[in-house]
Amino acid sequence: MGDQVVIEIPGDGTGGRSREDDVLILGVPSGQRNNVDSPRKEEEIEEEKDGGQKDGVLPSPQPVLDDDDQPADELVLQPVKEIHLPITLTSATKYLKLTIPAPTPPVKRTHYDVVLGISTSNLNQEAIEAIIITIQHKVGDDSTAKSEVITPQELKRLCSVEVLNDADRASTSGDEGSKSCRITTMAPYDPCFRWKLHEKLIGLEDDPVQLVLEFKTWQGESTDYGSIKLHYTEILTESQAFYKNNSKYREHRPYMHTIDLNRTGCSQLDANPEGPKRISDYIISGDLSCVLVAAVAGDHRFLQLWSIFGSRLVAWMQLPIANSIAYDYCLSRDGAKLVCIDLGGPDGGSDKKEEMEEETHMEAPKQNTTAFYEVDKKYTKVPDDVIAGSGFQRFNEEKLCHTLMGLSVKAAFHRISYGEKFVTCDGVTIKVYETYDAWKPYRSIVMDPTRNAPKLVTNVSNALRNNLRGSYLVIRDRGAHQVSTWDIERGIRLSSYTNLTYEQMENVNDCAAVSDDGSLIAIPDKHQVDIFLTATWTLVAHYSFRGMEHNPSTRAVQFIFNEKIMVSLEYEHLPFYQHNRGFILDANRVSLMKEYIAEGRDTFSEAFSSWEKDPLAICIGVSQLSLFKLEDRTVLSPTRLKERCGISCRSIESFQDQGLTKATAPSGLRFKAERSTAPVVIHGRHEHLPVLVVTVSDKNDQPIERLSISLPKSLWCNSATFVNECSHLLISLNKLVMVWRTPTSPQDKFTLQLVLAVNHPTKWKVCPHRQLYGLRTQERPVSNGTSLDDPIYGAGNEFMDGIALLPLIFGNANNVVQQQIILYIGNNMNNSHAGAYYRGAVVCHVCENWKADTHRSTLQLWKALLAHPTVRWIPRHSMDRINNPLLLILDKVVENAEAFELAEVLIDYCVHRAKLEKDPLFLLPILQCLQELADPKKPYSEATWKLLRDLAYLPARDREAIMNQHWIAHPFELHWRFWRPNQGGLDQYKDQVLKVTSARTVNNPENSFSREIYLATFDMLWLRSDTAIDSWIEYDVRIASLPAMWPLLIIFIICNVAEDYEVFDGSQVIEAIQDFVILCFNISFLPIAMMMRRLNIALYSKVECHPFEFAALDNPAIAALVEYK
Repeated sequence: MGDQVVIEIPGDGTGGRSREDDVLILGVPSGQRNNVDSPRKEEEIEEEKDGGQKDGVLPSPQPVLDDDDQPADELVLQPVKEIHLPITLTSATKYLKLTIPAPTPPVKRTHYDVVLGISTSNLNQEAIEAIIITIQHKVGDDSTAKSEVITPQELKRLCSVEVLNDADRASTSGDEGSKSCRITTMAPYDPCFRWKLHEKLIGLEDDPVQLVLEFKTWQGESTDYGSIKLHYTEILTESQAFYKNNSKYREHRPYMHTIDLNRTGCSQLDANPEGPKRISDYIISGDLSCVLVAAVAGDHRFLQLWSIFGSRLVAWMQLPIANSIAYDYCLSRDGAKLVCIDLGGPDGGSDKKEEMEEETHMEAPKQNTTAFYEVDKKYTKVPDDVIAGSGFQRFNEEKLCHTLMGLSVKAAFHRISYGEKFVTCDGVTIKVYETYDAWKPYRSIVMDPTRNAPKLVTNVSNALRNNLRGSYLVIRDRGAHQVSTWDIERGIRLSSYTNLTYEQMENVNDCAAVSDDGSLIAIPDKHQVDIFLTATWTLVAHYSFRGMEHNPSTRAVQFIFNEKIMVSLEYEHLPFYQHNRGFILDANRVSLMKEYIAEGRDTFSEAFSSWEKDPLAICIGVSQLSLFKLEDRTVLSPTRLKERCGISCRSIESFQDQGLTKATAPSGLRFKAERSTAPVVIHGRHEHLPVLVVTVSDKNDQPIERLSISLPKSLWCNSATFVNECSHLLISLNKLVMVWRTPTSPQDKFTLQLVLAVNHPTKWKVCPHRQLYGLRTQERPVSNGTSLDDPIYGAGNEFMDGIALLPLIFGNANNVVQQQIILYIGNNMNNSHAGAYYRGAVVCHVCENWKADTHRSTLQLWKALLAHPTVRWIPRHSMDRINNPLLLILDKVVENAEAFELAEVLIDYCVHRAKLEKDPLFLLPILQCLQELADPKKPYSEATWKLLRDLAYLPARDREAIMNQHWIAHPFELHWRFWRPNQGGLDQYKDQVLKVTSARTVNNPENSFSREIYLATFDMLWLRSDTAIDSWIEYDVRIASLPAMWPLLIIFIICNVAEDYEVFDGSQVIEAIQDFVILCFNISFLPIAMMMRRLNIALYSKVECHPFEFAALDNPAIAALVEYK
């Protein structure tokens, strides 16, 4: 730590401009102190005209830590000569920390701008990846830290000179904001620019403001960006007005559009004696066009509806004076409807804290203020009394059903396949309403019929806002360590899960993230993130941060695009300016893609996954909302690296001569590649095959690593070349190209990074931006490169075909090469390239392109691959028979029986993984193929008998949940309360068949038995017309078998409607009538079903029984299914 530096410039507390005062250099070696004392020449930089002294030049520091975070035994304080502003920052500077004094006296009830006086010398903007500016100041009792990023493009604008012609000058007179100018290249001299930072400061007191500048340069390129000179810092109340006529004033605009609550354009709205408005809550419309902001100013609270892309205020109004936590806001998809829900109403639960709840009980009940509004987006007139509101119009109550009057539960607008709905949840019932024209009930889903008191606080929280995506709602069950997925479109509980840690269970409703289509959910733990399929709760990916430096903890997660997620991290032992880090992860590859610069310590971005090529994000400030390009807030980004590729990366001259070479890396390691031959045994015969041998030696020519690749006769090596300072080895074969990452130290190993199939002899190169380029002829180089970090989205077909050719090398390879091939395919096992969705997945592609001549090597590879402990293939829950890899390979068996050996490898993997993880999703490929597997005419029907025995005992996951919520299926028994099911315990039946329900099971001491519980699916009996995985859905079987008896059905509907309108309030009479209807229906169902079959009337999905022989039916699972029916 002795060579690390912090530069801290305290202020004098006068005027808001930094005083030229003392500076401490921490841990600077004595040999560098002279560099600090020696000033730069005057002619290199323009000095301040107000008497500023010569600038100090910083020593060559490493990335720094704050003095409060240095270990006591490593911190050395060495006072040196004072360094005054201005300060020159060079490429050796990584961090610069300044203390800016607060204005004296501070102006209360206003917001401040931070302005930096900046000049440059020999600035090379292309060398700078980003300048990160972090500001920390106190707002009340909390210290907030916000970050903003200056990209190279923005840096060019901030440092450019405006050239105005006469017409431009005429247009700019009187209004700086309407200035029309042309940005030219850098001027021959560097004037002192005034950079106004984007982040505003609100509520400054006597505490100073901490400001840190971080400089990041591109990896692998020159880090010399010239110099940037910081002349002064200022804190102003209105910098735009102060510098109105200054042509060197620049506002940092790291956004596409921004919304400032205190600059609406209406003087009546902006003038507020209570002080500037602050954001207390916000919600974005489903089409991403509008954002509703709840603002607080003193004791007043306002609602403002803004157009995001136009930064235009659409509507506004003032709410009653109250604590903002008592309200919830719902905005329709197009922003045309608004619902303000009073959560503190007398008829519902409250989100308030305990002390607020106590005060509520002491006071008299207050009138519920829940209101429904329509938005007139064309209304732009500003009324004289702006507090009365503008643009919001009360909804016609005649169009509302009476159950919505006085609503005081959590709710949300949500779009499903049947249009937009209004969804409410009180922890007991999920209610769905139509919103087109008149509002009316659409569906009511009872989450737990044994409870009738809403549990708003502990159960619902923010689940409707965060976890309602697609058709699914993920919510934690109250009273149980269990989380459930509800399908609001079909009105059923889809699945449940209990194997979450305590912190994950607490984070489900508030901190989890669900993908746009509802298929994935990411749940953070303290030091990890787990990603599940919401339909089945199959673990898709697990990423741990425990091994990372400084041991960060997860703070928030957010899905963006292509199944990638942003994870914001919290560093407990790092200074505030290093808390703004996060990562973007690929859920499929379980790999880190890029680093993300979060906008602050306490907030996170709403990321829009709709823009796949250029995803956007909304960042929330104190009083501003800004729409960013997500790529502008990332570093170490493969996308931005590819954008830096220019003509030089694709020029013909840049392609090296392709041949076996010797090279020396910057680390001193020496590499050598040469051809040879090696004896091998193929099918019992001794042969000699060509071998490519790569050796790594140290400076003394002592070998430390060796890579030997045996090539079959069908592949021959065209060239092998070390490129990009020996960072990669390119092996060009006649059918494919391989890219290996070379060792960088004696302890490092070769790593296979990319394999692509090729059809023509090609010269290859890897540019410094990690892009692979090929040159077929001197007249036509390949224009589009393939990223080494994310190849599947850039070269889908070549990537898949390359994996299909790897068995040719795997068969005769040594253990090192085989392990690298296994890891390479395993990392991409669950990937699929754009345009092919699931059919483009690796397993499907291999099965579809199976060939008899490569069967032996393919079988050898996939046996080793699926048996490897780090490889995990996950069938998608949306898989159908068209995209089933097992069915694809079974089609090959008709022509060649050898192909069934590969099918058996897949079957054994699915059965083994299903039992190991107790997850029936892994059986989906098999169950969809039982129709073919059980066919006695097929050559592999005998293998089905063994398969059915393996499927007989599939252990059930979440045994405790099944024991707590089940219904026992048993033969009909006549007892005196014949309209009620028998409530006997598990001890009364020999072979119990359990059906999972939403109702709680009555605790019975006899139910505590230790035997295992197994699962069985009706897909073992028949093939259904729909291919969804409904067999594993958990819902009450009695509700599922209702529609047939029309008279009784009418009675049932009347009872349910009455209950929905709370006429009977769920009385026992209603339950008795329902049970009686069910009993009568079950008794008379068989003759009615036979008659309807004769009339060809189908009420259910059609099924086709598997062509089993009688011997195959002697199976415990099949017997249980038949007995259950």
